[in-house]
Amino acid sequence: TTFKKVIIAAGGTGGHLFPAQALAEDLTQSSCEILFAGAHLSTNRYFSKDKYRFCDVQSATVFRRNFKAVFQALISLIKGVRQGWILLTQESPDLVVGFGSFHSFSVLCAAYLKKVPYVLFESNAFPGKVNRLFSKKAVATAISFPAAAKALRGNLVDVQMPVRCAS
Repeated sequence: TTFKKVIIAAGGTGGHLFPAQALAEDLTQSSCEILFAGAHLSTNRYFSKDKYRFCDVQSATVFRRNFKAVFQALISLIKGVRQGWILLTQESPDLVVGFGSFHSFSVLCAAYLKKVPYVLFESNAFPGKVNRLFSKKAVATAISFPAAAKALRGNLVDVQMPVRCAS
């Protein structure tokens, strides 16, 4: 299957964004149109804002200690899933690729609800909560460490970690 338009759901640390951008470089060379979507991309020091089209989509983690913070996170997630839904409607991607962390949750949730196919990439030996949640319904989940398979469900594929080469 050839994918012409791919949304990459990523954000957070370099551990998520560096492999996501390496994949974007590869896909761009294959004539794919790439759009990054996730929380706080516009202010993320690890993201190449000048190189890729992107859209900030609200998200938050509900794993907080006090009720007020959890409530605010839930409101942010509801807004983010709505933003993700609108973005997916406007862009009509062939595929969403999620790189984990709460930064990608809203876009992945919208993809799941809209039945847009998505794949996941897990760059850790112990998968994070978001990838564990979405792995069962993913087209595939790419893993670089065999230990990650113990915590994930669905179709798992062993892959090498995508890396960017200095130019």
